[in-house]
Amino acid sequence: MRKVLFRAAFVQLFFFFLFLNSLFAEINRVVSVVPSITKQLIYFKAQETIVGCSSYCKLAKDTNVQIVGNIININVEKIYSLKPDIVFVSNMTDVRDVEKLKKLGIKAAVFSYPKSIEEFFTQVKEIGKLTGYQKAANKAINISKKLFAELSNRCNALKGKKVFMEIGVKPLYSVPKDTYLNDFLLRLGLINITGKLKDGIINREYVIKENPDIIMIMDMGYKAKEEISYWHKFKFLNAVKNNKILLLEADKVASPALPEFFEYFKKILYRMCK
Repeated sequence: MRKVLFRAAFVQLFFFFLFLNSLFAEINRVVSVVPSITKQLIYFKAQETIVGCSSYCKLAKDTNVQIVGNIININVEKIYSLKPDIVFVSNMTDVRDVEKLKKLGIKAAVFSYPKSIEEFFTQVKEIGKLTGYQKAANKAINISKKLFAELSNRCNALKGKKVFMEIGVKPLYSVPKDTYLNDFLLRLGLINITGKLKDGIINREYVIKENPDIIMIMDMGYKAKEEISYWHKFKFLNAVKNNKILLLEADKVASPALPEFFEYFKKILYRMCK
């Protein structure tokens, strides 16, 4: 009877240690087709672990890291050849390709765009956990929370101001509800003129009617400059009268990483608070 109990206990311990090993297995090879996650890994100082990325990741231009597709369409065969320990994909990535990765025994972590700042923090924490960079993730989150608090306290002059954040031209697109950008603006005390909409697609008449105090335009190359010139035609708009039209770097806003996102907005909004 004792031998049976001993064997049973041994088997349980064996599988328990296997489980622990799977939890804390070292991650040496990472593929990320999500630009924001690629940037986050670089902040973690995990750049050397990245063996594959999307065509939209800046890393692909500066290193020999292999391009394995984009955030929607990925090259499963190429990813498999890179022998990754984990692959970071988006909820926009073709589900069939994600299933192929899993059938090949490749761990695929699916992330969606965060719907709030808290969800943003949670995702960064999860990325750190999955890659073994928990300390770096916690550091990024703590710095970000401090920056956010400083930003909120410093920009009292902007509280209650109406904001139009333009992130697309054809069609005209802004920030709807249930997005981290909307949550960010609201928590700063700003009023997002499209914050109650389910979809961010609007027309110019809507913007003119809302008469925003601040217009933020995502940098889309020459289109962004054209947009700035276009809105300046409406001299009666509060944003135009008070010279509150500014350009946002798409890489820092649309593909956010911590603490870069908050460092960037600290610089942008501090200038507007003067």
